[in-house]
Amino acid sequence: MSKTRSPESIPVMLRFVGLAPWSVTAAQDRWSAPGHVIMRSIFTALAAVALAGYGCVEGQATGSEGSARDEDLAALPQWIASEASFEGDMGAAANARIQALLAGPGPGTEAERYLEVASVVALADNGHSNVWAAPVYDMGILPLRTYWFSDGLYVVRARTEHAELVGARIDSIGGVAIDDVVEVFSEYHGGHEGHLKSYFTVPWMISPVLLHAAGLGADPARARLSVTLQSGTTRVVDLGVDVSGQSPVRTAPWVRLLDAELIGESGEWSFVQPAGERLLTLRDARSPFRYVYLPDAGVAYLQLRSNIDQNGISVRDFAGDVEEYLRRDRPGAIILDNRFNGGGDLTRTADLALKLPGLVPESGRVYVLTSNATFSAGIYTSFYPKAADPVRTIVVGEHVGDRSRFFAESEGAFVLPASGWRISQSLELHDLGDGCPDRDRCHLGGRGKLDIAVGSLAPDLEVAWTFEDFMAGRDPVLEYALRAASRSGLPEGAGARF
Repeated sequence: MSKTRSPESIPVMLRFVGLAPWSVTAAQDRWSAPGHVIMRSIFTALAAVALAGYGCVEGQATGSEGSARDEDLAALPQWIASEASFEGDMGAAANARIQALLAGPGPGTEAERYLEVASVVALADNGHSNVWAAPVYDMGILPLRTYWFSDGLYVVRARTEHAELVGARIDSIGGVAIDDVVEVFSEYHGGHEGHLKSYFTVPWMISPVLLHAAGLGADPARARLSVTLQSGTTRVVDLGVDVSGQSPVRTAPWVRLLDAELIGESGEWSFVQPAGERLLTLRDARSPFRYVYLPDAGVAYLQLRSNIDQNGISVRDFAGDVEEYLRRDRPGAIILDNRFNGGGDLTRTADLALKLPGLVPESGRVYVLTSNATFSAGIYTSFYPKAADPVRTIVVGEHVGDRSRFFAESEGAFVLPASGWRISQSLELHDLGDGCPDRDRCHLGGRGKLDIAVGSLAPDLEVAWTFEDFMAGRDPVLEYALRAASRSGLPEGAGARF
C-alpha cells in the first residue's frame, strides 16, 4: 500500500526531469502561502507530469484491497462537500455514482479502481479538479512518448529498439480511432479537452493496463496501435510495457519535443530531429523565462514556460527586468509566447502583462501565442494584455486549456486514505469571460485590475502547428506573428523562420 505523503515531503520528491531541472521550492510555496496570492491548485497540472506516482503493483484485488477500495470511495463525499465546482445537483450526482460503485461487483484491478475514482471526480467537470495522473506511470507505460500536434497524436520519442515508430502518427488504439479514445477518457477527466490532451494523455493513452481497464485493450500488459509511419506506410504494432523497474521520465509536454537526450532517461532512446536549427520556442531549454530581442524584425520575443519561480529564478524579478529591456529596446511589436505556460501565480506577471500594450508604439501590436497547454495563471497572463487593450492585442494559436469560467485555489490536494492517490481541490471561482466581482465567492473579487472580463478565450486567429511543420523546422504560429508585425510597420523580412 502506498504511503500518504505530507506537503512538507514534496520538495524531496518533485523534480522537473529533462534539460530543465526546475526548482522544487515553488511547489512547497504553494502549499504554505497564505491568503489569495497563488493559484495553488495549478499544482495538479504540474504534478500530473512531474511527480512520482502513488500506485501499487497491478493485479487482481485481494479482500484487503477490496476494503481499501471501499475506504477510498467512502472518503470521496468529504471531497465533494468541500469542492466548490459542484454546483446545483452535480454533487448529488457524484454521490449517487459512489453509491452505485459500492453496490457494484467489486474492486477489480488497481487500474479499474483508479478509473472508478476518476469517474466520480470528473463529474465536477473542472480542469483544476482531477485525480492526479502520476500513479499511472507506476502501473506501466509503453516505451514511447507522444505529443499532440494540430493534425494528430505523434510518437516523438521511443526506445531505440522501436526507433522506426519515431514520427509515426497514432491512428487508433485497440481498434478504436484516436479521437474516440480521447472521448472515452473524457469520462475520467473534468474540464476542457485541451487540458486532457496536453497533460493526461501521457501517461493515460500509453498505459496498457489503464487502456484495458477503460475497455480499450484486450491485454493489460500490451497495447495494439495502428500507426502511419513517416514514410506513409500504415502498420499495426503490438507493444508491451517498458522494462520493469525503470522509472519513466516525467516531463512537461514540450520537453518531449527536444532533439536531445533527457536527464534521467534510462537506456537508449531515439527522438525526432527536425530540419535546421532548433526552433526559437524550444531553445534555451533550461530557462523557464526568456527575453529575446530580434533586431532585424524590431520585435521583442518574451516567453514564459511557467508562472512560478524556477531554477532559483524569480518570475516576478524577471518581469521587472523585461519592462526595463522593453523600454531600452523600444520594439515595434511584442510577441508573448505562453504556449508552454502551465500556470502558477498570476500576480507575479500581471503588472507586466497589463502594461505590454503601452510598451509598443501606437502602430504596434502585442501578439500573444497560446495553445491547449496554456493553463490557469498562464491563461490570465495571456489575456491581461487583451483586457488592457483589446484592439492592439492579438491572440494567435490554439484555444487555451480551459474554459473562461472555472474553479481553482486550494490549501492542498485531498489524499485518499487507502491508496494515497491525490485529488486536486478547488475552492474559489474565476470568470475571465464576464468578470468575477463577488468577494465571497471569487478569487479575484474586489481586486481591481486583476479581475478581467474578456469574453471568449478563443484566439483571434487560430493557427495550426502540424507535425509536418515541426519536422520542416517551421513554427507557423510564431511566423504569423512576425509577418503581422511586419505589416504593422516593421521592416520587410520580419516573417523569417525562427
